[in-house]
Amino acid sequence: MRDARWLNYFRIGYRLADRFRQGRVFLAGDAAHINSLVGGHGMNTGIQDACNLAWKLALASKGLVSDALLDSYEAERRPVAEKMIAGTRDLTEPNDSYRFMTKAQKETLIKGFQMNPDDLMSFYRNFEELDLDYSASPLSRDDSSGLSRQVKPGSEARNVEGLTYEGQTCDLFSLLGGPNHALFLFAGELGDGDTTALLSKWTKRLPWIEKYLVSIGKGRRNLPKDFRLLYDPQAQFTQRYGMLDGGLYLIRPDGYISYRTSKAKGVGNYLAEVMQACISRPQ
Repeated sequence: MRDARWLNYFRIGYRLADRFRQGRVFLAGDAAHINSLVGGHGMNTGIQDACNLAWKLALASKGLVSDALLDSYEAERRPVAEKMIAGTRDLTEPNDSYRFMTKAQKETLIKGFQMNPDDLMSFYRNFEELDLDYSASPLSRDDSSGLSRQVKPGSEARNVEGLTYEGQTCDLFSLLGGPNHALFLFAGELGDGDTTALLSKWTKRLPWIEKYLVSIGKGRRNLPKDFRLLYDPQAQFTQRYGMLDGGLYLIRPDGYISYRTSKAKGVGNYLAEVMQACISRPQ
């Protein structure tokens, strides 16, 4: 390069807002966090911010839940942004100084990226931001013990194929992704008429929850009209989520598990205490 008319240094800034919410003001994307461009993480994290906040704003703005639900946005997303900034700095700064390293230092740096398959997969999931964990969120509650850690409250729901809904074969993810929560009541000891009736009473004033009864067999009928019947003929869904003895999962619109329990009455307490939903308690 010769006779340049203008030269400037490119410097990377790393910034994180102290608060993601202050009253009616919310920060997301570059307004909330700035980091190295490596991996496109700033864009991904900003999109995740929006997905996390959107359904909470929708419920609160309609008066369906308490305004306190909105505080969970900062509680969930700021730690993610903080970790992302640290990660992109760790990946960027060695590259900045690469040309000043000795041959031995360069070899050591390259060896650091050589991993066994399991560690490499974990690295990929982290680098692609697929390993988010909201288990420390005020919205995550686990009322069951000894169940799978892969599908615990705060983790992303895992897909299951081979389900049947309204006579059509489907997978779990095809039932998610809409604007509503999805509640899955697994048959077994809890899947009787009394339990579904109780849940219908708990969620009577909650049109933002879509309710499914997951049944391995096809003999169950007489469901409350707000319940949908979902067949799990190979018990893949039931087994993967540890629900052979019955129980339920509540999955958020953004695809993360918010609650699980082996006792049907627990969901009412969760909705009232954690979501602060406008519910009418059954007598």
